[in-house]
Amino acid sequence: MRIRKKSGRDRTVLSVSGNLDIYHSQELRKALIKALDDAPRTEIAIGEVSRVDLSFLQILCSADRTAKIKKKELVIAQDSLPGPIVALCRQTGFDRDEFFNRYCLTDP
Repeated sequence: MRIRKKSGRDRTVLSVSGNLDIYHSQELRKALIKALDDAPRTEIAIGEVSRVDLSFLQILCSADRTAKIKKKELVIAQDSLPGPIVALCRQTGFDRDEFFNRYCLTDP
């Protein structure tokens, strides 16, 4: 997994590529927490992700809750999630979660 961070005054963009799985979950979690602390809006770009597992969905869901508590905004940079992530959301029930539901409206 690779995380590239681009910070501005009003937002931070995290561009993530590679495998987003249990082996990289803590690194992603720390990057999201730092990004939420740094700016009022955090965008996560996941268009170059090659593989995901349930831990990725759990971390994003947790980060969204943290953002709400801090009165910040967390968004996925794409209008919709890549097909394999949508499929995983549906298999695990995460497509019913408010955060993911916004992005799981397209067919995989």
